[in-house]
Amino acid sequence: LPLLLAGLIYSYRVDSRAGLDWCRRSMHLLRQRGDRWEIAMAANLLGSRLHSLGEPREDVKALLREGADLSRAIGDELVLAYNLTTLAWVLADERQHEAALAIDQECQALFEQVGDRAGAAYNLWNIASIWESAGDYARALRQYEHSRALFGALGRRYDVASALGWESQLLQRIGDYAAALQRRQQALELFQEVGDPHGTAWSIFELGELQRLLGNPVEAERLYAQSLAQFQQLNTDHGLAFYYRARGRDALDAGELDAARALLQHSLALTSGEHIDFWNQAQALYHLGRLALREGDLAAARQQFQAALHIATQWANLGLTLMMVGGFAQLAAAEGAFAEAAALAALVLAHPGAWAETKAAITAVRQAARAALDADEFAAAEAAGRARREGEWVVVDGKL
Repeated sequence: LPLLLAGLIYSYRVDSRAGLDWCRRSMHLLRQRGDRWEIAMAANLLGSRLHSLGEPREDVKALLREGADLSRAIGDELVLAYNLTTLAWVLADERQHEAALAIDQECQALFEQVGDRAGAAYNLWNIASIWESAGDYARALRQYEHSRALFGALGRRYDVASALGWESQLLQRIGDYAAALQRRQQALELFQEVGDPHGTAWSIFELGELQRLLGNPVEAERLYAQSLAQFQQLNTDHGLAFYYRARGRDALDAGELDAARALLQHSLALTSGEHIDFWNQAQALYHLGRLALREGDLAAARQQFQAALHIATQWANLGLTLMMVGGFAQLAAAEGAFAEAAALAALVLAHPGAWAETKAAITAVRQAARAALDADEFAAAEAAGRARREGEWVVVDGKL
C-alpha cells in the first residue's frame, strides 16, 4: 500500500502516467499478498485516479465494484462507502445521475452509521457535484451549503474554505457575481488563515475572474498578476494552465490574435502531457475554435469545437457541454447557416443548465440569426432548437 500511495503522489505531482505504472505494480503485489482490506482500499485509491485520467470506465467500475465486494465481505462499512462514493462519481460522468445519487444516499447512511461525520460532509459535497453536473444548480448550491455547515461544526476550516470556493464557482456560473465574489473572498481569508498556499493562489485567480466579470479590469489585472506569481512559486502546471487559458481568452476578446494563440496553445500543452486536465483541455479548445472563427478558418474552428464537445460530453458536465454547443452556434452563423445558428442559440438560452457567460456569448448569434431570417423562419428555428434533447448533441459529418 505505501508503494501505491507513493505512485499516486508521483502521478499527481510529477507525471500522471508514470505514477500510474507504480500504482499498477503495487496493486499486483497486493493481490499476490491477498490482504482483502488492503486490496479494497487500493481499489478505491487507484480507481479514483484512473477515472480522473480518462482510463476505460468499464475497467474502473470493475475495480471499484471489486473493492466494494471485498469491503462487504470483511464487514468494513467505511471502506465500502469510499468505494461506492467513487463509483457514484464515475456513474455521474456517464450521465447516470439517478444511479449515482442512489449510491451516494447509501454512502450517506454508511458514513452516519459508522459515525464518520467528516465523511458524511464530503459525501454531501459529492452529491452537490452530481446535481451541478446535471444542471440543477439550486439543489447543488443547497447541498454545498449543507456540506459547509457540517465542516464548520467539525472545525475543519480548510474544508469550509474549499466549500466556499465551490459555492462561489457555482454562483459565478449562474451569474450572481456579487454573491460569488463575497464567498470567494471568504474562502481566500480562510485559506490564508490556515496557511494553505494552493488554496490561496487559486482563490486569488478566481477573484481575478470575478472582477473581470464585474467590469473591473484594473483590479482583475492586479489579481491575475498576483496569482501568476504564486502559481509559478508553487510550480503547479495545473494553475498555470488555467491562468494562461484565461489570459488567452482575454487576448482573443481584445483582438490580439497572435498572443491569444500562443497563450491558449501553451495552456492546452500544460494539461495534455504529464499533467492531464480534461476540463482545461475542453475550454482551451473552445477558445481556439473561437480564434479560428475570427481568422475565417471555418474548417479549423469546426475541428476545435468538435474536439472540445467530445471531451465535454465524455465528462458529462452539462454546463461545459452547453458552452461547446454555443461554439457550434457561432460556427453556424459564420457559415451563413442562420436557421441552425438560431436553433442552437435557442437551445442554449432556454436551457437551465447553461452558464451565464455562455448565454451572454450566444446572444449576438441569436441577434444575427434574427436579422438574417424572416419572422416565421426564425420562430420555427428557435422552436426546433428548444425541442432538442440532450442525447441528440452528437457530431455527424462535422455538424452538431
